[in-house]
Amino acid sequence: GTARRTPIRRYLNRKTYGINFSFNRDVLNDFKEPTGEVKTTQVKGVYHTSSSHITVVGSEDSSIQTKDSPAILILYNPEIDIKQNDWVKYNGKKYIVTGVNNWYEWNIALDISLEVVV
Repeated sequence: GTARRTPIRRYLNRKTYGINFSFNRDVLNDFKEPTGEVKTTQVKGVYHTSSSHITVVGSEDSSIQTKDSPAILILYNPEIDIKQNDWVKYNGKKYIVTGVNNWYEWNIALDISLEVVV
């Protein structure tokens, strides 16, 4: 509960944490076609990955595979306009936003799930 919230808020509030990210959204016309304009939202955050484990069952055996899921953790702000399918570039790769989660519903941090564009 509250004991865990304080270090997270303190870390994300520090001026030295993270780097600046530019999340971009292609502006669409009334026909849902790109206009060539891009709307950008600037935030400061920390890139991280989380691992998920998947059991793959075959006809003869099973194995566990690990998949790293990239994300960016930012300070919670209800006015931040980042949505699914927005995109961001980091370390020479382009990522698409797959979800924006209010971390534990505590209104402290948003965890922005990403998927690399191949």
